[in-house]
Amino acid sequence: MLFTDPVFIFFFLPLSVIVTHFLATRAGKTVMLLSIILFSSVFYGLWGLDYLLILASSVLVNWTTASYLLSSNGMNV
Repeated sequence: MLFTDPVFIFFFLPLSVIVTHFLATRAGKTVMLLSIILFSSVFYGLWGLDYLLILASSVLVNWTTASYLLSSNGMNV
């Protein structure tokens, strides 16, 4: 799915904006952020599973590196 794809423009984007806004006003910030992560994962997964795996690997490496750097300074993530 591309950003210029009619399915994205007329279905996926409006659905994700409406659900995210609804969750932000009703369920709170944490649930809203989780919905954004879910919609992003679905978007990249529909484009190609390889890209989703690359994205997940990158997030894992970045999180691990940040945790290590912060723990060396006595901070928590």
